[in-house]
Amino acid sequence: MAFSIALSDRLTNDSVIAGSDLQITLYNDDGDFVTFDLVDIEGVDSNDLAPGASTRLLSINELYTAAQAVDRGDQGVFEVTDEGRGKLRAKIEGSIVNNRLEVQSLSQSRDNTAFYTF
Repeated sequence: MAFSIALSDRLTNDSVIAGSDLQITLYNDDGDFVTFDLVDIEGVDSNDLAPGASTRLLSINELYTAAQAVDRGDQGVFEVTDEGRGKLRAKIEGSIVNNRLEVQSLSQSRDNTAFYTF
């Protein structure tokens, strides 16, 4: 499944000390979840984030692809189904001083005329 919405996330270490061990947990509407390292996203080369640094924009499809690549043994492949209207929730954790990890999400309007941030 590819998501038709243009949604991207950027992670920022808003502290003066390097952050490390960044992990992302994605949840679907059924409550199923999968956790993977930031470096498991294609093109990302580290689980660390320097002081004041940000990741590039990470698309929802890149996050979903990394989630589906996780070997979950008997649980099978992580999926988002149409019954849940294809929604995901993300929890992002890591060793960042004073919880100074910021996540900015950007979505593009369907007619490509506006961006929304949250």
